[in-house]
Amino acid sequence: MYGIANMVLFLIIINYISALIAVQLLRGDFGNNTYTNFGEVYNSFLSIYQVFSSENWSDILYGAAITEIPLGQTVIVLIFVTAWFLFGNCEALF
Repeated sequence: MYGIANMVLFLIIINYISALIAVQLLRGDFGNNTYTNFGEVYNSFLSIYQVFSSENWSDILYGAAITEIPLGQTVIVLIFVTAWFLFGNCEALF
């Protein structure tokens, strides 16, 4: 029971830290008319959760590619790859 609680807390903390980083990197670039903007921490938390779960993460990627032509898609892809390799494959470690 404690292992599951620790894992959930760890994933929430990692998601929150990634959301804070995304807010600092992409704040104000998406505009207010999109659902997955990074202007507020709450919306950023939901967007990063969407990227971590790999469910429709390409919508966020294309939104970042439109607003941040040289850098935005790289940030989103790095967040996705980091999340997938570190947290998607945790069962192999245990």
